[in-house]
Amino acid sequence: MTSNWSKNELRELRHHLRLLWISFDPAEAPKDDAYDAYVDELLQLCIDKRALNEVTGFVDWVVYKKFNLRRSVDSDEANAHFAKKVLAWYRDCELLVWPEGEGDSSRITGTL
Repeated sequence: MTSNWSKNELRELRHHLRLLWISFDPAEAPKDDAYDAYVDELLQLCIDKRALNEVTGFVDWVVYKKFNLRRSVDSDEANAHFAKKVLAWYRDCELLVWPEGEGDSSRITGTL
């Protein structure tokens, strides 16, 4: 899929989203690469401007299906909070690159 981010910008976004996953660390993973397989898909959800419930659903899928963690009210709330945090982070990134009122149509197109 394409986006209006340059290849270097996408690399930077991936790096920072990876750090967000590591800091969230719902699986208490012993290695920093435990969430690497989910960075691009989560970033694509942000780029596609998916709704909060879709992003939360993806986080739930990773936590409950991929890491086989037990579902609880606390973990559901933590997942929802993380999804909100990721979406807010992505919106902030967009505003830093494309301040309101400035179009992003002139950006170099990169692929994810």
